[in-house]
Amino acid sequence: MTTVAAALLHLWFLSHPLTVSSYNSSNGSMQPSQLSETLQEPRIYRIQHLPANSIISQNSSIEVMQSVPVEGRAGDSNGKRWKTDDKSKVIPTPPPPSPRSPTLSLQRYIWTLTPIEALLFAKKEIDHAPIITEDAELYAPLFRNISVFKRSYELMEMTLRGPYTTVAHTELKENAIKVLCNADLSEGIFVAGKDVSLPETTIKFPKKPQRHIGGGNRVSQRPILAFFAGYMHGRVRPILLKYWKDDEDMKIYRRLPHLVSKEMSYIQHMKSSRYCICPMGYEVNSPRIVEAIYYECVPVIIADNFVLPFGEVLDWSAFSVVIPEKDIPKLKEILLAIPLRKYLEMQVNVKMVQKHFVWHPVPIKYDLFHMVLHSIWFNRLNQIQDPQSH
Repeated sequence: MTTVAAALLHLWFLSHPLTVSSYNSSNGSMQPSQLSETLQEPRIYRIQHLPANSIISQNSSIEVMQSVPVEGRAGDSNGKRWKTDDKSKVIPTPPPPSPRSPTLSLQRYIWTLTPIEALLFAKKEIDHAPIITEDAELYAPLFRNISVFKRSYELMEMTLRGPYTTVAHTELKENAIKVLCNADLSEGIFVAGKDVSLPETTIKFPKKPQRHIGGGNRVSQRPILAFFAGYMHGRVRPILLKYWKDDEDMKIYRRLPHLVSKEMSYIQHMKSSRYCICPMGYEVNSPRIVEAIYYECVPVIIADNFVLPFGEVLDWSAFSVVIPEKDIPKLKEILLAIPLRKYLEMQVNVKMVQKHFVWHPVPIKYDLFHMVLHSIWFNRLNQIQDPQSH
């Protein structure tokens, strides 16, 4: 995450008082007169499509601009000039993008703005996000508002230009957005709405981080109601063990006994359980939450004051169960009271949300890296105050 911090904690995420110039927006688009006055470019640029991967690049913004094919520049992707003759000097026209693809002209307009102006512009554009009900790349039931997330993600791709280096330590202390696994509201360190809750993950195979992900059993092959095995540290786990260690329907262990693990491994237990209990340990977060998602087991989160990752856009009630610590004695009753249809919906949603909790050797769109990046972006937008609105 060092690269993320270096890329995000500079000017884009530090507040500076600025006078914001006026502009108008409507349904996520600039007025044509503004763009022509600002950019002085032919309208043909409106059909260019900027690949998403080039925006959040670990290289400089210069490389981003070089990676974009520009109409009117003679050359192929390797920078070589096209061979032409007297019979044909027509420059090929690129294919038009999808209706919601960010345009090169809009992106270049954003890049002419100061950091605060760009964030204010993005915030207003998100407020007028086009309404969508389904998307080829996103599963709508997982989101609080898929239209807002989609437009916000597009603007993040168009706006951020890394890397940046951090500046004065005083500014970081006062203005930096913290990205923490221990997103605990009770400690007075994590600030909800400003800081970002980072999913806790265990990567056993760095070169193949997706190894063993998925492949959970069908619902009919999940005979265990709920499963937990782990050390007994923290305030919650001893209570969980006290009430449920001898239950026949739920498998609750200190650590997985050797004789039990010989018959069924830890991962097999998760893949054979309907619910996976994810109690806090010393801290509110636990890697079991992401493990449960990987193995298509509905996570049951027991950690008061825990700010769930990506909660500003994801609807956790669609694919998990959150239980207050005081209700541990009623755990089984609560789980059995969930209708089968609701459980089946949550189990499907767990499969669909996996893509947002997966690391890749090279980050891809909507994966864990970009979801964390979007949380930082989104929280920063929410801190921006438009001086013209007062």
